[in-house]
Amino acid sequence: MIEHLQAIVTHSHRGSPSHDLHLQNMELVQCYVGSEQPFWDLPYQLHGHLAPKGWIQFTWEELSATNLSLRGPLATIPSNRESDGFIMDEQVQRDWSAKNLQVLNPV
Repeated sequence: MIEHLQAIVTHSHRGSPSHDLHLQNMELVQCYVGSEQPFWDLPYQLHGHLAPKGWIQFTWEELSATNLSLRGPLATIPSNRESDGFIMDEQVQRDWSAKNLQVLNPV
């Protein structure tokens, strides 16, 4: 996991194919999680089941079991208007089950 974090941080400042792949994968996870908050800041046990399986998802899962945190690079999706909300954030706060969240997620 440390090697994964090191690669993410190292390549986040380079114009390389690895930078592009890391960023694209983080954007994909962020999109699947469907939250306004960076997925790195979210509890994996509540949101991780929404992320597609892969290198970034695995790194997030492993990171969540430690006291470490990753501050950037961030792949958040900004809201279009000030009062907009994110459906997945609202449903997680309402304690929807993982199964129900996975059904709602593609919407």
